[in-house]
Amino acid sequence: MKRKNEEEKLAKEKAEIEKKKREIEELQKKLQEKENMLQEKEEDLQRHKIFSTFLESVVQDKSGDKEGFSEIEDLQKRFKSLKNENKQLMSRVSASKTNFFTANRNNRSTSKWKKHEPERSRSSMSSRILSMSSSERCRRSRVSWRTSPVRMRLWSKILKMR
Repeated sequence: MKRKNEEEKLAKEKAEIEKKKREIEELQKKLQEKENMLQEKEEDLQRHKIFSTFLESVVQDKSGDKEGFSEIEDLQKRFKSLKNENKQLMSRVSASKTNFFTANRNNRSTSKWKKHEPERSRSSMSSRILSMSSSERCRRSRVSWRTSPVRMRLWSKILKMR
Protein backbone atom coordinates (compact mmCIF):
# COMPACT_ATOMS: atom_id res chain seq x y z
CA MET A 1 0.00 0.00 0.00
CA LYS A 2 2.83 2.33 0.79
CA ARG A 3 4.38 1.52 -2.47
CA LYS A 4 1.14 2.32 -4.29
CA ASN A 5 0.89 5.68 -2.54
CA GLU A 6 4.48 6.46 -3.42
CA GLU A 7 3.89 5.58 -7.06
CA GLU A 8 0.82 7.81 -7.17
CA LYS A 9 2.80 10.69 -5.66
CA LEU A 10 5.58 10.10 -8.15
CA ALA A 11 3.11 10.12 -11.08
CA LYS A 12 1.55 13.38 -9.81
CA GLU A 13 4.96 14.99 -9.44
CA LYS A 14 5.96 13.87 -12.96
CA ALA A 15 2.74 15.38 -14.34
CA GLU A 16 3.44 18.65 -12.49
CA ILE A 17 7.03 18.65 -13.78
CA GLU A 18 5.76 18.23 -17.35
CA LYS A 19 3.23 20.98 -16.78
CA LYS A 20 5.93 23.32 -15.46
CA LYS A 21 8.20 22.47 -18.41
CA ARG A 22 5.40 23.45 -20.84
CA GLU A 23 4.87 26.69 -18.93
CA ILE A 24 8.61 27.40 -19.09
CA GLU A 25 8.61 26.80 -22.87
CA GLU A 26 5.62 29.12 -23.33
CA LEU A 27 7.26 31.82 -21.24
CA GLN A 28 10.49 31.45 -23.22
CA LYS A 29 8.53 31.90 -26.47
CA LYS A 30 6.88 35.01 -25.04
CA LEU A 31 10.27 36.31 -23.94
CA GLN A 32 11.66 35.76 -27.44
CA GLU A 33 8.68 37.59 -28.98
CA LYS A 34 9.13 40.50 -26.58
CA GLU A 35 12.86 40.70 -27.38
CA ASN A 36 12.05 40.74 -31.11
CA MET A 37 9.50 43.50 -30.57
CA LEU A 38 12.02 45.46 -28.54
CA GLN A 39 14.59 45.16 -31.31
CA GLU A 40 12.03 46.33 -33.92
CA LYS A 41 11.07 49.30 -31.74
CA GLU A 42 14.72 50.27 -31.33
CA GLU A 43 15.20 50.12 -35.11
CA ASP A 44 12.10 52.28 -35.59
CA LEU A 45 13.42 54.70 -33.04
CA GLN A 46 16.73 54.99 -34.89
CA ARG A 47 14.95 55.56 -38.21
CA HIS A 48 12.66 58.19 -36.70
CA LYS A 49 15.46 59.94 -34.88
CA ILE A 50 16.38 61.69 -38.14
CA PHE A 51 12.88 63.11 -38.37
CA SER A 52 12.91 64.15 -34.74
CA THR A 53 16.12 66.09 -35.16
CA PHE A 54 14.69 67.76 -38.27
CA LEU A 55 11.51 68.77 -36.43
CA GLU A 56 13.53 70.09 -33.52
CA SER A 57 15.63 72.20 -35.89
CA VAL A 58 12.45 73.59 -37.48
CA VAL A 59 11.05 74.48 -34.07
CA GLN A 60 14.29 76.18 -33.03
CA ASP A 61 14.67 78.07 -36.32
CA LYS A 62 13.13 81.53 -35.94
CA SER A 63 14.67 83.13 -39.04
CA GLY A 64 11.74 82.88 -41.49
CA ASP A 65 8.81 83.31 -39.12
CA LYS A 66 8.56 85.68 -36.20
CA GLU A 67 6.29 83.41 -34.21
CA GLY A 68 7.50 79.97 -35.24
CA PHE A 69 6.43 76.94 -33.29
CA SER A 70 7.02 76.51 -29.60
CA GLU A 71 6.96 72.69 -29.64
CA ILE A 72 7.09 69.82 -32.10
CA GLU A 73 3.46 69.00 -31.28
CA ASP A 74 2.42 72.46 -32.53
CA LEU A 75 4.18 71.79 -35.81
CA GLN A 76 2.51 68.38 -36.10
CA LYS A 77 -0.92 69.88 -35.38
CA ARG A 78 -0.33 72.51 -38.04
CA PHE A 79 0.64 69.82 -40.54
CA LYS A 80 -2.46 67.75 -39.76
CA SER A 81 -4.78 70.74 -40.04
CA LEU A 82 -3.25 71.77 -43.38
CA LYS A 83 -3.55 68.21 -44.65
CA ASN A 84 -7.24 68.07 -43.64
CA GLU A 85 -7.91 71.44 -45.27
CA ASN A 86 -6.26 70.23 -48.45
CA LYS A 87 -8.48 67.14 -48.50
CA GLN A 88 -11.59 69.28 -48.01
CA LEU A 89 -10.57 71.67 -50.78
CA MET A 90 -9.87 68.79 -53.15
CA SER A 91 -13.28 67.26 -52.42
CA ARG A 92 -14.94 70.65 -53.03
CA VAL A 93 -13.11 71.04 -56.33
CA SER A 94 -14.06 67.56 -57.49
CA ALA A 95 -17.68 68.14 -56.40
CA SER A 96 -17.84 71.44 -58.27
CA LYS A 97 -16.41 69.82 -61.40
CA THR A 98 -18.98 67.05 -61.16
CA ASN A 99 -21.79 69.58 -60.70
CA PHE A 100 -20.55 71.64 -63.65
CA PHE A 101 -20.43 68.69 -66.02
CA THR A 102 -23.73 67.30 -64.77
CA ALA A 103 -25.44 70.66 -65.27
CA ASN A 104 -24.06 70.97 -68.80
CA ARG A 105 -25.05 67.42 -69.66
CA ASN A 106 -28.62 67.97 -68.41
CA ASN A 107 -29.04 71.26 -70.24
CA ARG A 108 -30.26 70.34 -73.74
CA SER A 109 -29.71 73.81 -75.20
CA THR A 110 -25.97 73.87 -74.56
CA SER A 111 -23.79 73.17 -77.52
CA LYS A 112 -20.61 71.22 -77.84
CA TRP A 113 -18.74 74.53 -77.70
CA LYS A 114 -19.30 76.05 -74.29
CA LYS A 115 -19.44 79.78 -73.64
CA HIS A 116 -16.21 79.79 -71.67
CA GLU A 117 -14.16 78.44 -74.57
CA PRO A 118 -12.23 80.92 -76.72
CA GLU A 119 -13.60 82.32 -79.95
CA ARG A 120 -11.03 80.46 -82.01
CA SER A 121 -12.71 77.16 -81.08
CA ARG A 122 -15.97 78.45 -82.52
CA SER A 123 -14.24 79.61 -85.64
CA SER A 124 -12.63 76.20 -86.09
CA MET A 125 -16.07 74.65 -85.68
CA SER A 126 -17.51 77.02 -88.21
CA SER A 127 -14.83 76.07 -90.74
CA ARG A 128 -15.66 72.41 -90.16
CA ILE A 129 -19.36 73.08 -90.61
CA LEU A 130 -18.69 74.92 -93.85
CA SER A 131 -16.74 71.97 -95.16
CA MET A 132 -19.63 69.54 -94.43
CA SER A 133 -22.56 68.99 -96.69
CA SER A 134 -26.03 69.86 -95.42
CA SER A 135 -27.03 66.20 -95.01
CA GLU A 136 -23.86 65.53 -93.04
CA ARG A 137 -24.57 68.51 -90.78
CA CYS A 138 -28.04 67.17 -90.04
CA ARG A 139 -26.72 63.69 -89.35
CA ARG A 140 -24.07 64.90 -86.90
CA SER A 141 -26.27 67.21 -84.92
CA ARG A 142 -27.93 65.78 -81.86
CA VAL A 143 -30.30 68.70 -81.53
CA SER A 144 -32.20 70.17 -84.41
CA TRP A 145 -30.71 73.34 -85.89
CA ARG A 146 -33.97 75.15 -85.26
CA THR A 147 -34.13 74.29 -81.55
CA SER A 148 -30.55 75.09 -80.62
CA PRO A 149 -30.08 78.83 -80.10
CA VAL A 150 -26.33 78.52 -79.82
CA ARG A 151 -26.12 76.70 -83.14
CA MET A 152 -28.46 79.21 -84.71
CA ARG A 153 -26.17 82.04 -83.65
CA LEU A 154 -23.18 80.12 -84.95
CA TRP A 155 -24.92 79.36 -88.21
CA SER A 156 -25.80 83.00 -88.67
CA LYS A 157 -22.16 83.96 -88.08
CA ILE A 158 -21.08 81.40 -90.66
CA LEU A 159 -23.49 82.77 -93.22
CA LYS A 160 -22.25 86.31 -92.55
CA MET A 161 -18.65 85.15 -93.09
CA ARG A 162 -19.48 83.95 -96.63
